[in-house]
Amino acid sequence: MSYLRNCNQKLKPVHKILSTIVIFLVLGCFTASAQYGVQVSYIAPDGNNIYIFKPAVGVELKYTTGAIDTSSRVRFAFSIGYYKLSPTQDTFSNYLVSKGKLYPGYDIVKNYSVIPVAAGVEYHPFEGRLTPYIGMDLDFFLINYSYHSYVEMQYDDNKTETDLAISAIPKIGLSYQIGNNWLLSAGIGYSIEIASSSNVNSQSYFKSTLGLTYYLNK
Repeated sequence: MSYLRNCNQKLKPVHKILSTIVIFLVLGCFTASAQYGVQVSYIAPDGNNIYIFKPAVGVELKYTTGAIDTSSRVRFAFSIGYYKLSPTQDTFSNYLVSKGKLYPGYDIVKNYSVIPVAAGVEYHPFEGRLTPYIGMDLDFFLINYSYHSYVEMQYDDNKTETDLAISAIPKIGLSYQIGNNWLLSAGIGYSIEIASSSNVNSQSYFKSTLGLTYYLNK
């Protein structure tokens, strides 16, 4: 499908990165302090994707290390989430030129859903209940999509595929401590694709977030 195959960069071995993220998630569950939260994300596609997909809302379950107050300037975060993108059109035009003849066709995106698994770091430079932060996430994406692709007299395909991608997401934001156990945070970042399998389009997008974390131990 022409619209979902515009990335020719081959995926580097991803099993090591995924294994590392899983190990961090498991180890995090056994630390002395436990901080769990929910983060809602607004995904705004960038590049060629703005012509293919509409913005969407995603949700992530998040674990953060360290204490709630600014005695923990550096905090590591691990998360798993889900979002689904809808196409900007019901049908996209397509064509194929063979032996000097033009064959018209079309593509229909039926489903495009993503499960991101992420590990990241945040730095809070100042003290106080309200403080800015800067950070970086490394996201591993499991992407499932299905489509119908047709070109007159050439092919008429219905396919479902699963692909992989890795992105780095630099981010900035603000966090605010509510009482002794709640932390409200908001931020914005940009997903920069590092690698992907050859059949999937780029995972480049702007990401705005709003999160709420509960600290079991202060």
